[in-house]
Amino acid sequence: MFSRQLLLIPLLCAVGAMISTAVTHADDSGHIKILKEVLYERGISAIPNAMSRAPNGDLVIAGFISGKGWATRIGVNGQVLWRYIRSQNEPPRSVKSRIAGAVLLKDESVLLCGTIDVGKRPFAQVTRLSKQGTLLSEESLDSPEDKSVILSDLRHCVAYRDGAAAIGIALGPDPSQTANAPSLRIVFLDANAHRYAEHFISVPGILTEMTSDGQSVTLSFIGGYRTANGDAHTTTRVMRLDSSGAVLADSTIEGGGFLVHRQADSALGLVLEPPAGLQLHRLGQNYEDLSVVTGPKEHLIPTRTWFLDNGSLVSFGQTDVGGSSSASVTWLSPNLRDKQIVMFKPLFTAFKVDAAVSSGRAGEFIVARGINPRGIPGSQDDPTGLLLTTISIN
Repeated sequence: MFSRQLLLIPLLCAVGAMISTAVTHADDSGHIKILKEVLYERGISAIPNAMSRAPNGDLVIAGFISGKGWATRIGVNGQVLWRYIRSQNEPPRSVKSRIAGAVLLKDESVLLCGTIDVGKRPFAQVTRLSKQGTLLSEESLDSPEDKSVILSDLRHCVAYRDGAAAIGIALGPDPSQTANAPSLRIVFLDANAHRYAEHFISVPGILTEMTSDGQSVTLSFIGGYRTANGDAHTTTRVMRLDSSGAVLADSTIEGGGFLVHRQADSALGLVLEPPAGLQLHRLGQNYEDLSVVTGPKEHLIPTRTWFLDNGSLVSFGQTDVGGSSSASVTWLSPNLRDKQIVMFKPLFTAFKVDAAVSSGRAGEFIVARGINPRGIPGSQDDPTGLLLTTISIN
């Protein structure tokens, strides 16, 4: 048994605090070690929005290529097992699509959650592929009961019980009237990708992440408020719910931020960014605040962040250098005073880490980047494609 705790890190500051910083590249020594890199989809500009790891170590990566929803399954030995592109026979500009999430089901089929743009109207759709990549089904996620509402711009999709949970923007019949004040609709799907429950959620801010422990779903939002004298404050709200729509836990903490995950169990954390500096909050079962670790001011731009067994943090995302962004990984010590930043090569060919998963080994991760060097001085010899990097953190 483990004690489920959340970790939350607002960025509040200790006056006069010192931080040891090392900005290096991927072949340098330190806490971060590059184990291997493999290029796929050579010569094609692939954008990997999501990545999931099967129990046997296979990877399913999904996103879009040339305006079409795309997914691929890569075996443990690095071989491409299958490749899927939605509606390859459609005229190039008639319909655009993209995949936002990939969930591996218990029968090893894959559920792809995405959005199809027909003209100016987006529609949410789920696609189910067999373990071998054969198309099993496609289903719209528009509500069967309320035809006046369209589920559009699907944002996230996670495993939930035997199926999945997906969330997107709910628009009315005239999207222009609801685009500035949308609601969220969360849809629960069974093992056959059939909808069995759905709920509206009033938007308390910008949805930043969705995750699941298998029995409940956690949503993270960044919002804010103004005081009576006009001062603006940013907040992060974390809420957990199940397919009945019941809210199991709900907490709002000062500062904008993002979730921190654990490799070994389903406990979570948050990194928040109030103006003054870093704080690591440990949250309990109901997201109550248990303790706080304070560090210096730091600005992280994460795609995915983990809390390691030794208490340190690793965050995959991007680093801004000279007005440009490049994909990077940041290690932070348990007391938040020391850090190491590694910028992935080739520099600036990927603006950020697009997706990252645990490899199943402690301190080891797999990172996906869509790299495209076009227009970058001196990068003519760098390849275009999907780059997978295996990384060890200690």
